[in-house]
Amino acid sequence: MTAFIIFISLLFAIRLIRWLAIIQQKEYRLDRISSFLTSKEGQAELIKLFPSLQDLTPSGFKRPQVTLRGILVGILTIYVATPTFFVVFTLLKLPLVAILILIHLLTPLITIIANLPTSLVYTLATNYLLGKAIHKIKKSRPIIIGITGSYAKTSTRHLLAHMLSQQFSVYTPPKSFNNPLSIAQSINHHYKNQKILILEYAAYKQGEIKRLAHWFPPQVGIITGISSQHLSLFGSLSKLIKAKSELIHALLPKTPLFCNGTDPQLVKMCQNRKFTDYSNIKLTSPKLNPKGQLSFTWNKSKITTKLIGQHYLYNIKACISVSQHFKLTNHQITTSLKTFTPKSNFIKSNTLKSGALLLDDSGTSNLKGFEAAIKLAHNTKRKQNILIFGGIIDLGKQSVSIHADLAKKAKYIFTKVIYTGIEGKSQFKSVFKTNLVANQKDIVALISQTNKHTLILLEGFIPKHLKEQIKS
Repeated sequence: MTAFIIFISLLFAIRLIRWLAIIQQKEYRLDRISSFLTSKEGQAELIKLFPSLQDLTPSGFKRPQVTLRGILVGILTIYVATPTFFVVFTLLKLPLVAILILIHLLTPLITIIANLPTSLVYTLATNYLLGKAIHKIKKSRPIIIGITGSYAKTSTRHLLAHMLSQQFSVYTPPKSFNNPLSIAQSINHHYKNQKILILEYAAYKQGEIKRLAHWFPPQVGIITGISSQHLSLFGSLSKLIKAKSELIHALLPKTPLFCNGTDPQLVKMCQNRKFTDYSNIKLTSPKLNPKGQLSFTWNKSKITTKLIGQHYLYNIKACISVSQHFKLTNHQITTSLKTFTPKSNFIKSNTLKSGALLLDDSGTSNLKGFEAAIKLAHNTKRKQNILIFGGIIDLGKQSVSIHADLAKKAKYIFTKVIYTGIEGKSQFKSVFKTNLVANQKDIVALISQTNKHTLILLEGFIPKHLKEQIKS
């Protein structure tokens, strides 16, 4: 009996840690957690009562980052929620073994319930930090550039910050910080009265961009593009468009607005006000070198960048257009494009020990990004092209049709697919059939066969253990 109690307790601990990581990944938001629970991936997690051997390895063990909120949710789960469930089951006069098994079964529910009280703490902390950040911004009065869209927000923000820094003092939050708490924290800790502040206005539902714009009113607006991203949270494409339009409504009538004129949804969104169509910037003779690095000609100058893929041309056009608005010289713009070093949220390229070319686009996952990565793989393809993909989440009712379309497009480029997720797997399986690999033994065998004639594309979230296996 003692051994069994220890065994069940270990299973509970492992499952609790895994669900703490899941809830953290969903930003502790009940709407994102609910959307996850209705997905195939979420339902598979609910019924996953026993960890696999891979789950127990250092690289395969799913665990949360150590944060104050994560610790608080863990404490509430162990010291409040679990004893409560234990008392309830005891009152039902169930045997101890049955109680422990039920608590293990209900670990996801227990953890979600324990997360709820932390929302109040989160709201209070966010409001306090926002107050400090807003006071700091009002005192310094920087020019705030606001960026929104369904994709390319973070990459455009970091590239633009580098370009404008050729002439101005510029601050932008690190990585993909784009929610009220992360923006407030970064401003409080790192903003040093720079003249220009570039912020990313992200949202999962209507009203969120409006609130961010109320706290940090933009004087320049950039909208990158619209796609079917997070539809399960917005509910429909029309609601998503209304949410992104909140940045436009936050701008004063004569405030500069930059949009991609090749996107019909954006043109429709901006039709009632004047905007600059940055797609008119002329970038000619785009080429990729063997590693996928982009070069092109602008203003009679050949520019070789460290950016991987031709899809970054639109980011570059947006940044050139905004830089011209701020009166940067052509030399400053050219220099900044040549010297910009992409970090996270950009596609990375490197050659593996086997000689295979690895294109790593695992920093983000969205429809447009995947389509761009397919084109990149096409332009740099080799004899054997392997896609490693786990599906795109939060697509709602359109998940089946979108994944089916992506599978057909991928079929023209890739000879094999290693599928690491559940969402969209059946659609890819129906297209790639026996060329879709999912079990660990076949994955190891396929990776061991790669050589200098192989291209591997990592797209979207990829398990850490698989990344390490590929790069070893």
